[in-house]
Amino acid sequence: MPCPTHYFWYVASSVLYNKRMIRNQSSERQNRIANGFCRFCLQPRILTHNQLCEKHYVSNCAKAALGRCDNQVTAILIDRFNNNPVCPYTGEMLVLGVNAHLDHIESRRNRPDLARDIDNLEWISEKANLAKNGMSKNEFIQFCSLITAFTKSP
Repeated sequence: MPCPTHYFWYVASSVLYNKRMIRNQSSERQNRIANGFCRFCLQPRILTHNQLCEKHYVSNCAKAALGRCDNQVTAILIDRFNNNPVCPYTGEMLVLGVNAHLDHIESRRNRPDLARDIDNLEWISEKANLAKNGMSKNEFIQFCSLITAFTKSP
């Protein structure tokens, strides 16, 4: 049977080691940020975001939208953005960290079965995403048509 003193020493030293590791990781992150790099890696930060590179910014967006993220999902979403950085609703140029939002084409409220489907995501402008709220793509376009028809009338 192990000596209680040795067990106490082992537990105490592992706790101190873990605290030291957390402190070191925190100071490393602060150094990376101070030098213009992402807080998680040595990639340059995107100009408009304080702490993240493109990959980690997109990864965070994917986690918020899908509830999960891996390197494959991040790569797919970055490719989609780079292939067409224009909002499909407004025609506005999208910039990561400024006005680009990841949105569900079919809302999670109306189609919970598609909530975790990567094919149900698209990059749109922040203004369009806020206006769209919980509507599907078709509902939102019809709503915008009503607005334009009403505002064109005398």
